[in-house]
Amino acid sequence: MISVPVSRQDVRQALQFRSRQKADSSREGFMENKIYTSNRSLGFVLIPFGAIMLIFAVAVPFFLKSRLLAFILMGIPMAFSGLVILMQGISSAKTLIEITTDELKMVFPGWRCCPVPPMRRISLGWNEIQAVRSRIEVFNVLVPPALILPYSVYVYAIDSNNSRFVLPARVVRNLHDAIREISTRSGRPVVQEREITVKLFRCLIHGAPEWPSLAKHAPSS
Repeated sequence: MISVPVSRQDVRQALQFRSRQKADSSREGFMENKIYTSNRSLGFVLIPFGAIMLIFAVAVPFFLKSRLLAFILMGIPMAFSGLVILMQGISSAKTLIEITTDELKMVFPGWRCCPVPPMRRISLGWNEIQAVRSRIEVFNVLVPPALILPYSVYVYAIDSNNSRFVLPARVVRNLHDAIREISTRSGRPVVQEREITVKLFRCLIHGAPEWPSLAKHAPSS
């Protein structure tokens, strides 16, 4: 067996080469485009299912003797369910967060309470993002006859120069990873706001509580 002497300089150069390789690979991972989507396969299943339910809702009354009664008792509930399922399928198929080297693109439902169209479409440069924040919203859900159960939802907010975009945790798969990537590329650390408690009925009528002003987090001069 032949042993080859290795100098300290050779070891140092090898370590430097390996560190450069790691830095290059991490830089490439940082610069690559990333896309986070909702459950698109589920969306493509819900769309035809909802459409079929709508067709049945229209057709069923014609096969029964009392058409008006059948339409009220069967057609309307089936049409409503089919419409909701169809819209949820469209929303699941279209929702995405696209992270590129130059900008952030998002397509997501405009109504937080239910993932249905209309969809919001935004495009932000990384220098336009002013803050990335998160908080836990605890909803008090009334369960008959008189039981109130807390239901926690993790929510993120992305603040730009003129707008705020609020994303519930399940809007896309791996949203936590997407938010971490957005925070890194924009240079805005994720700020954890205090947990709030919300009455579900009041939230449906008046909307979710407002987020604290950004001036609260501004550095003091």
